[in-house]
Amino acid sequence: VVLLPGILILLLTAQRRNTLNLLPGIGLAISVAATTPLGVLYLGRTGEAGAEGSSSSFRFVEPYLTLLPASLDTPFATLFGHGAASAEDYLLSLGTPEVTSPVIPKILYEYGLLGALGVMGVLLVLLSLPLTHRPWLVGLWATYFFINASLLQATLVFVTLFWLMLLPPRPQLSTWDARARYTRTIVPARSG
Repeated sequence: VVLLPGILILLLTAQRRNTLNLLPGIGLAISVAATTPLGVLYLGRTGEAGAEGSSSSFRFVEPYLTLLPASLDTPFATLFGHGAASAEDYLLSLGTPEVTSPVIPKILYEYGLLGALGVMGVLLVLLSLPLTHRPWLVGLWATYFFINASLLQATLVFVTLFWLMLLPPRPQLSTWDARARYTRTIVPARSG
């Protein structure tokens, strides 16, 4: 989820040549991984989201079908939500404790449109750095907003930090270095 959008973005930047050199190795690694028992399991689950009662459906389909309509049940709830931690209580009241509550339906149900703008706006701003320097951010957005279960997964925080640190932005010249470079090019050194 994080790697594929990042590679696509890298293919559209000046780093394209370096990325193209990696593609054969990545393709080989994916081919080998797909033949392992774990790879076969993942490939077998690719269409699972459409099957009612499946793990993928509980995570990617049913939360939206259940929580989003309930988020709009009254004008007050639409604007301000039903209250913190009420999404899980609502799912339990329906007898569907296995349904997760990913970020978008959870925040809309619990905090309404106004709260969603605040919470998701902060996440978007924090993750919005120049994509050419941090191409993994698009995948992190998808991870946070669609795969993350209720913003409660500590491992996702560490994975996010890993990806953010993987490609740091280009170093900027410090004021001192910029002044030294300016002095060397504009003011010739005196010979003594």
